[in-house]
Amino acid sequence: MKKYRVGLLAFTLTSVAAVASANAADMYRAPEPVPGGGYKDAPVYSNWSGFYVGVAGGGGWAKTSFDPINAPGDAKPSGGIFGGYAGYNMQFGSLVAGVEADFSGADIKKTVLGIGEKTDELGSVRGRLGYTVTPSLLAYGTAGFGWGHSTLDAGAPFGSRSADQNGWVAGGGLEYKIFNNWIARAEYLHYDFGKELFNFPVAFPPSMSETVDIVRGGVSYKFGSVYEPLK
Repeated sequence: MKKYRVGLLAFTLTSVAAVASANAADMYRAPEPVPGGGYKDAPVYSNWSGFYVGVAGGGGWAKTSFDPINAPGDAKPSGGIFGGYAGYNMQFGSLVAGVEADFSGADIKKTVLGIGEKTDELGSVRGRLGYTVTPSLLAYGTAGFGWGHSTLDAGAPFGSRSADQNGWVAGGGLEYKIFNNWIARAEYLHYDFGKELFNFPVAFPPSMSETVDIVRGGVSYKFGSVYEPLK
């Protein structure tokens, strides 16, 4: 299953890159009015600076470890995610730096030895640094603070408990300008959460640590100009 997910991510990123390369030659020029009527092509550059908002969806898988040693074995839940993101970029030649925040509802779950574990929310605040491979294709890396929310359901007599999870997140992806101000993306993120207390009775495992990996696609709208005349 892991090889399948890695292969799917590689195929998605390769497909986006192939489409971008095929259209890159047309992205440096735009119509410009001339005296007496009509238009001519004018040199422009692709502008990535500005605010943007978007929606994203995909899938995730996790590895969950329980403590103390009498807890059930490691769980490997999986499921879907869907949410939104917003950020701001600043462009410096071929480099693009920015900051982004995102939040997703999740259904990453599994039952182990009668105990149900579910991660139902994920979020992050991250810095981004990218490079414009072509005028309309941006490759980027990202890292920052990661947050999650999970629930353990042990059934009777213990019931269920939930807890917030804090840690770090890092990953990368590709973005491609598909039409006017609309930008498509393919992204991978890895969350690493430390141990969190679930406040069960002493007889039950009190803490859990988890890593979560997600692959998602998204579409965003960039505010402001997309292409600017060369000076």
